[in-house]
Amino acid sequence: MDTERLMKLLPTQRPYRRLRPRRRGSYHPRPPRTPDELATFLRDNSIRSTGQLKKKRQPIDPTLWDYIKAFGTWVKSIEAAFGKPMPCMEPERPTSEYLARCVLELNLWRRDDWITAHRRNPAAVPSTYWVRRLFGSHDNLKWLCERMSFSKTLEKYQNLGRRLGRTPTSAECLANGIDLKAAYKIFDGKRDVDKLFNQLNDKS
Repeated sequence: MDTERLMKLLPTQRPYRRLRPRRRGSYHPRPPRTPDELATFLRDNSIRSTGQLKKKRQPIDPTLWDYIKAFGTWVKSIEAAFGKPMPCMEPERPTSEYLARCVLELNLWRRDDWITAHRRNPAAVPSTYWVRRLFGSHDNLKWLCERMSFSKTLEKYQNLGRRLGRTPTSAECLANGIDLKAAYKIFDGKRDVDKLFNQLNDKS
């Protein structure tokens, strides 16, 4: 082929080959869905992974991007549909650490909430018998969990303070995902938390 002669031709004079139009599948517009409808779709079809979503969805069904837009992440989509995952299953004889995890991870601070959660899923949440046997009462378990929660909060608070070189403000704690409510259950306010922070820094 004489490419030089071909390039000298005007665009209208250049031979061309008519391309076949690319065949596309039929278009099925997806109806808009509310976050509740998206969560219901996952529950009704028992979809808990992105692989199951791709395998089970039809052209008009929601896509992964629909869930990202509605909930921010796929994990939050699953939590909206099925709730937060329960702690790992314990043997027949639960430990005190496991009971504390139930309180902290499932937010079972009240005895009535614990009873309701046990009725809903007895395989994951032990009965109040084990709470009485290991702690004497739900209040004792709550007392321990408040201090466990405070310990984690204080650790994050100290790390942020060291990074800033001073005691963090409430706004800075909130921006860094530090919830001081656990500390306020033990201390009267942020001033007392700051005092403890300074005492710990003086010792280190």
